[in-house]
Amino acid sequence: MHTKWQIMNTENGKIVLTEDLEIHIIELPKIKEKKEEGELKKWILFLENPEGEETKKMAEKDEEIKEAIEALEEISADKEKVRIAELREKYIADRESELATAEEKGIKQGIEQGKKQGNIEKGIEIAKKLKLKNMSIEEISEITGLTKEEIEKL
Repeated sequence: MHTKWQIMNTENGKIVLTEDLEIHIIELPKIKEKKEEGELKKWILFLENPEGEETKKMAEKDEEIKEAIEALEEISADKEKVRIAELREKYIADRESELATAEEKGIKQGIEQGKKQGNIEKGIEIAKKLKLKNMSIEEISEITGLTKEEIEKL
């Protein structure tokens, strides 16, 4: 539900680079199920509704929440930063869409190539059998779609 990460040097005893930087990963759906209380709950409330009344009341008593709200307001007030964030989100969505489309096209191409190769192999198989029956190369070519040169090589 809640994990805390720090930057460490793994080569010499896993020394923490700094105590000032931590990354917290919170799985909100799991936390909601558990009805978490305390320190974590205030951050869940902030993340879910940073502009809500309950969050504003918390900011009056809690300096960290107040600072988080102020930072969010500062970022939101900067139109250029908001535009950059929106463009980044759009880029990510567009990229995911492009990859999905490319994957679909690749699958279709693979199926078509497989069918084509299968038809060629089937034509060769039929041509071999017809050649064994002493059918003329012209007739075999007409039936299988293979060229005269391809049939002569069989």
